[in-house]
Amino acid sequence: MSQKENNSPPRAHPPGLALQLAFLGREIIRVKTELEGGEEIWTHSQRVANYCLLMAKALAIHNGDFLRSLALGALFHDIGKLEIPRRILRKPEALSRLELKVIQNHPLRGYEWVSDLGFWPETSRVILYHHERYDGRGYPFGISQEAIPLSAKILAVADALEAMTAGRPYRRGLSFTDAALEIWRCRGGQFDPEVVEAFLTVPFGGSANGPAVKAQALKPGFWPEVDRCSGLRFSG
Repeated sequence: MSQKENNSPPRAHPPGLALQLAFLGREIIRVKTELEGGEEIWTHSQRVANYCLLMAKALAIHNGDFLRSLALGALFHDIGKLEIPRRILRKPEALSRLELKVIQNHPLRGYEWVSDLGFWPETSRVILYHHERYDGRGYPFGISQEAIPLSAKILAVADALEAMTAGRPYRRGLSFTDAALEIWRCRGGQFDPEVVEAFLTVPFGGSANGPAVKAQALKPGFWPEVDRCSGLRFSG
């Protein structure tokens, strides 16, 4: 599937019907995740959607269609993972090359699934591009900077925040401050710098993390010698 094909908008519906389809799709996906043991995916996605809306507010975004598409895209961003074996999703050690390819296919599968439901085009685009990186080293297309929709850039940060702060069976979650520090570390690499600046003004965990994060980041010897933003550690 080419990028050009993926950029073609899903079929449009009248606003009233689109809202009904969105509600129906949300309920279908909720039931589907529960039946297939994907409760973690649904819970994760609900938190991510909330984080996305808080960040959109920090970016002074008030367009209703944008916010609806962002929230729906966040709720459904990992729906493609329902086709991935749980042994891969929950694997604590490094993934094999084949397993990594399976994981990296989930934005495309989610895009196709949600497009078939007839959601707003921007909702599908959020899902399709949420693992692209600002530096062009993401997937599935390796696009960068302004080629990535703003909604997908917001989701990328929110997804990483939830993945790092939520506990998993194989690791403990980070504090919001430590997670914010990692996201700051990856600005300009994994994440859009402007989105990260807005993210640092949001009082996640009860207080804004920006001043503390920047103060620590400026300490001599803080930055490690290794690539500061190299992997899928922060994927949801």
